[in-house]
Amino acid sequence: MRLRDEIRASRSHGRVIVGVDGADAALIADGLAAVFEERDVSTFRASTSDFLLPRAQRKPHDDYDWSAFRRVLVDPFREGWQTSATTGFQLAAYDPARDEPAEARWLTADGDAVLIVSGPDLGLPALAAVWDFRIGTSGPLDAVIDATDPQHPVRLTGAAS
Repeated sequence: MRLRDEIRASRSHGRVIVGVDGADAALIADGLAAVFEERDVSTFRASTSDFLLPRAQRKPHDDYDWSAFRRVLVDPFREGWQTSATTGFQLAAYDPARDEPAEARWLTADGDAVLIVSGPDLGLPALAAVWDFRIGTSGPLDAVIDATDPQHPVRLTGAAS
């Protein structure tokens, strides 16, 4: 079973949220998004770097605005399948280059859309319920993959469905 099919099977109806954690997370997530898009699946990419706290508010091991992450991305994305895809969500709340809030860009998606999020710390216990499927290099994972060819990620380890 291809990783894309396994991820889709993790939640047979509705939207799926995939977390990609660890080294090369963005590269792996971009490749995985391309694989979903090959099948004409409505796919969205987000990065935790777009949910950083302003520099002046960051503390060691506390860099991210997880409240905004859930409020403007995760919760509305997940709920959108129940509201005829009319619930909007944002892929970013913070502009790291300008160190200020990002301009609000509300998006909508169909009921079976896939959201792929990359970044560090996705294995935090507070985020465990966010992911339908998590890929990475540490912690309790659904899969560890080889992304040597990001267009065709290959499972190395993890529980198979």
